[in-house]
Order: sequence, then structure tokens, then C-alpha cells
Amino acid sequence: MLKKLQCLAKTLDDEIVRDCLCATGTLDDLYQNKNMISVVGGMGVQSYVHKDYRRPTSDIDLLVGRSLNYAEFKEFSKPVREYLQDNQYNVETGKTSGAYKLFVSSPETNDNLVIEFGRKNDKNFEKNRRHIERELNNARKKMIGDRYGTYSTLAPEDLILPKLSRCVNTANRRADLKNKVTTYEMPFIEEFIQRRLKNIQELRKNAIFNLGDPLIAEELRFVSDLYDIRILSELVGYNEDYLNEASKDWAALNEESSQKANILRILPKLQLNFH
Repeated sequence: MLKKLQCLAKTLDDEIVRDCLCATGTLDDLYQNKNMISVVGGMGVQSYVHKDYRRPTSDIDLLVGRSLNYAEFKEFSKPVREYLQDNQYNVETGKTSGAYKLFVSSPETNDNLVIEFGRKNDKNFEKNRRHIERELNNARKKMIGDRYGTYSTLAPEDLILPKLSRCVNTANRRADLKNKVTTYEMPFIEEFIQRRLKNIQELRKNAIFNLGDPLIAEELRFVSDLYDIRILSELVGYNEDYLNEASKDWAALNEESSQKANILRILPKLQLNFH
């Protein structure tokens, strides 16, 4: 999280983002579109909304349809690294407990971005294989702006659910964030969107100024998730049957809690049957 905060936040309109998406597209070519990777997280949400409503983020998160150790990741990501290096980017590899990473930077423009490959060992991947394969099979193809090429991103429901789950878990730990949820129940109008984007920008500046403070970083992630959930639900919508069925894979959404009830209220036209 800290190194990501040191990268300027970006949208799908930025050149480095498009180059990185073209680079990840080489894996689709290599695996002949066998649903091996898909964009998730904030950049996945951006792919569904108008450019004026995109929440800038500093990474591209990828769901990977196989287990990987670090050596396997380096081999797996080799086509991505080579594409970027051929296009004059510097690329370094790294890892955290949850992801393998490519740190991408341009020596010409000093621009940078992080590509994160979801990290799962053999045991963890097998445990989650069913819902990972379901998500990849339901992913959508998107064009890469003005480039010749496409990338895969998860369906709206599969972008919403992990963010809902993470928000519930965070809210259960952080009672002080309850008022943040309330602001996302306000009427969905242009002023609401622009005020929320401005607020996230201010929180991000505060997190960068206070690098190393986990509470501030967590608040930024929490509010960013709330924004993504609301904007995606309002502008794109969701299939209630699929959302209900897929929610069974997320433990936090199958346990009764007042915090869960509060967060679910930000979803429009809510008729969900979460247990």
C-alpha cells in the first residue's frame, strides 16, 4: 500500500495505464483467451463508467486463474515485462503477502504504476478455484481506449462483492468510520459524485503526507470502496440473482451484523437475500 501511494493516481485515460493493459493482453494471446487473467479492483470499476466519474488509482489489480510461486510468477509475467521494456519502460518485480507485483516506470516521463497479480499457493487456489473460475468465465472484454487491443475485466457483480465484503470487515473493526457510510446514502446526483471524488482526493493526499499510518490508509481504501460500489451500482447496475448467488463465497456477507446492514443500504433498489 505504501509504495502504491507514492505513485500518482491514474485513470484509464493515462498512457501508462493503456500501455500496461496492452502488456497484460499479451497473456490473453499466449493462453489463447482461456480466461487466465482479468482486471479487478478500482481499475475494473473504471472500465464501466464515464471518464468524468472514474476514481483515480495507482495500480492495476489482476485476478489470475492459476496458483503461482514467485519463480512461476516471474516466468508467467515475462511476456508482460518484455512488452513494457520494448516500449521503453523500466520494470521491477516484487511481492507482498497478497500479490506479486510489477513496478512499472518511465525514465522519460518519470511516470509510474503498479501491476498486481493476485497471489495464491496451490492449497489456497484449490480452495477458491470454483469462484475464481466462475468470475473469470463471467468476465467482460473491453477496448483499450484508442489502442488496438482488448482486456478482460470482471462482471459488475464480481467487482462489487469483494468491496462490500472488505467494507463490512473494516466497519466491524472501525466504528469511527460509520459516518463515512452515511454520506454514501445521499441522493445520486452530479454534486454527490464530484464531492465524493474531491473527498477521496483529499484523503489520498493525507495518506501520502502520513505514509506509514495504517489507519489513514485504511480509511482511504474504505471510502474508495464505498465510492466504487455506489458508482458501479448506479451507473451500470447488477443482476440480483447472480449477486445473491455469488455472495455465498464471501463470509462477511453471510453473517448478520449491524455494520453489514448499514453498508448494504448504499446499494440502490436493494432486494438482496444475503444470509
